[in-house]
Amino acid sequence: NKKMAGTTGIRNIVSQVLVMHGNRIILGRWKSGELAGRKTALLGLVDRGEDPIEASCRIAKEIANIDLDPSKLVRKAILTMDSTYPDQEGKEGFEEIYDEHELVYDAGPEETIQPEETESMEPRWVDIDRIPYAEMPRDDEFWYPAVIEGKSLRGIFSFEGEKIVHKHIWEVPRILDDIYEDAADGDLAKLKIEDLKYLAECIGVKIPGVSWKKVAPPRGVKANIIRALQDWDAKHQRWRDQWFYGVSK
Repeated sequence: NKKMAGTTGIRNIVSQVLVMHGNRIILGRWKSGELAGRKTALLGLVDRGEDPIEASCRIAKEIANIDLDPSKLVRKAILTMDSTYPDQEGKEGFEEIYDEHELVYDAGPEETIQPEETESMEPRWVDIDRIPYAEMPRDDEFWYPAVIEGKSLRGIFSFEGEKIVHKHIWEVPRILDDIYEDAADGDLAKLKIEDLKYLAECIGVKIPGVSWKKVAPPRGVKANIIRALQDWDAKHQRWRDQWFYGVSK
C-alpha cells in the first residue's frame, strides 16, 4: 500500500495523477522513500488546506517536471486506505487512514509531454496493456483498469502491513454533467431517444404514459424524458456530491 507521511491524527489526502496519451500512461519508479523500487503514476501528499487539483499540478512538476493544465484534470476515484502496521513483536502497532484521489489527465494530440527524471522518480511512458502491476502497490490492479476506461469509483481498502485484508469498490452513478459530454453542444435533445430511455431506465426514472417498448414514440415524449431526467438530477445532486466529494472537505 502507499503509506505517505503526514500529520498524525488528521486524515490526509493523497493525490495520484494518471497522465494518458492515446494508449500510453506515465508511470515512474520511485528512487527513494517508502515506495523505493516500486512504480506508480504521479503520486504525492496534498498539503493541509490545498486543493487536490492544484496539488496534482504541483506534484507532477516536482516529481516528473511536467506542466499540467488544471482545467483538464478530472477526478475519477476516491479511495479510502485503512492500514494497520504491526510492531516489531508482531502485535498491532498503529493505524493510518487516508483518502487517495485518483485523477486522470488526458493529453490532447496538440500536447507534447515528456517526463523527466528527478531526485524522487524515474518517470516513463508505458503502454497501457503493459502496466506492470507486479511492481506496483497491491491495490492498483483492482481500480486502474476501471479508471482508465473512464469510470468513476469510490472504494475502501484495508491493509495489514502490505497485505490487503478487505476491499470494496463501487461505481459512482453517472450524472447529467457526464452525459452532456456525449451530446452535441451539451444539448440532451440532440441525443437519440434510445440513449435517453436507457439512461432513464438505469436510474429508475419512469415517465407517466410512456411505453419503453414503443418503436416510434409519440411527439413530445423525448422532451418529457429530458425534463424527468433533469428533475431527478437536481433532486439528487446534493446527495451525490456528499457521497463522492464529501470525504475531501
